[in-house]
Amino acid sequence: MPLLNATISHAVENTVYYRGVLPVDHRKIETLDDVLRLPILTRQDIAEHTLNMVCEGDAPQFVRNTSGTTFGALGRNPLATFHSYDEQSLWHEVNNKHHVESDGSTPLMLRFLSIDHGLDLAKSPGMFQVPLEKMSHFHHTQGLLSAAYDFEGYSNQILGLVGTLSRIKLFTTICMDQNIDPKTMGLQFIGCHSQLLTDRWRQLLENYWGVTPTEYYGISEIPGLIGDRCLECGGYHLSPLAYIEMLDPETMEPVTSGPARLIATGLYPLIKTQPLIRYDSEDIVWLNDLECSQAFTPSFEYVGRAMDVLTHRIDNRTCLLVDPMSVHNILDSEPSIAVKQNDRSMIFGVTSLGFPKYKISHSKGDKGLSVHIDVELMWHPQYFPDRAAALHESLYEKLVAHTEDLPIAVECGLVEFTLQFLPPDSLDSVTEA
Repeated sequence: MPLLNATISHAVENTVYYRGVLPVDHRKIETLDDVLRLPILTRQDIAEHTLNMVCEGDAPQFVRNTSGTTFGALGRNPLATFHSYDEQSLWHEVNNKHHVESDGSTPLMLRFLSIDHGLDLAKSPGMFQVPLEKMSHFHHTQGLLSAAYDFEGYSNQILGLVGTLSRIKLFTTICMDQNIDPKTMGLQFIGCHSQLLTDRWRQLLENYWGVTPTEYYGISEIPGLIGDRCLECGGYHLSPLAYIEMLDPETMEPVTSGPARLIATGLYPLIKTQPLIRYDSEDIVWLNDLECSQAFTPSFEYVGRAMDVLTHRIDNRTCLLVDPMSVHNILDSEPSIAVKQNDRSMIFGVTSLGFPKYKISHSKGDKGLSVHIDVELMWHPQYFPDRAAALHESLYEKLVAHTEDLPIAVECGLVEFTLQFLPPDSLDSVTEA
């Protein structure tokens, strides 16, 4: 608790907002119960009180935007969080993990800049940060990855490619379309984040690059909240650089397995300029009930945004009924489903990238729970009735079985689950993953 108490003290002493919302008897944390008494910080709170959350005195030195799937799915303005270069340097110092080769050199890396999010916090020597916004950037990146280097202590070629999954997919697609031999670039590591890596795309990346991609989970608002997928258990483990709470989505009590709502506190001094205490990420995760020798933190899988996840209390436990990430994974494998094209990809003339066009809706009423999924097809189901019926049967069976509890809930009549196919150009908004 020392770092958490230091964070709270810093926030109360230096910000107008926390002096107002934290009563004196809530400012000393000794037990988990003390933590649970603190107010939860919402996205709306940050939007309304941003400047009062910034520490008095020195002006912030740069701004980061939180965007990505949150902004895309909810259609609301991204949040701005304020930072300093001191925080950036410290974040780099504690987070930077150099992978040393057998010859003792440090691998050179290339990272795609995310203009959506603003300045990256984690920078390091030997990490070349480049944009991918137009075709000249593609040729520039290909040239960098194919070049030979002679920097003392580093590999003689860029060995790692890191960035948002949408940019990794775009770069790979263009390379494949242009029949570029991946061996000319010699990549040995690919790291991706910000979207779900589906089974189909994982296989495509592995087949083309000959490398198993590494997936990262993180929240832009909280420096230090980051984790990667574990090779042993298959789940994510978060670093100890932020204070994490996993709360039952229905009762908001701490849980150690099953569905959980992720609440995060950025720890001082990593998040010094604008403290964020007990921030509701609006992310629902699944805590794996298993032991893993690779980390002391729990293993979990990302499930989806709270607004798209359906949980329900059955026999005094919270059950996961709708898992948007699993739904997305199932639908991504079907080529008959229409795609909401990625705006950035369209600039490159790539029309195949984007989100499968589907929308999940659910409601709780007097007669129980209703779950409905609309799916837009590439063709009109009315004109191909036999094909539509066969596809409906196949997808319905997979979708009902995508969580452990949904088939049971459907069987006992607690949940009504329906799937509907729509003709092309029917959906204006989609569920993004």
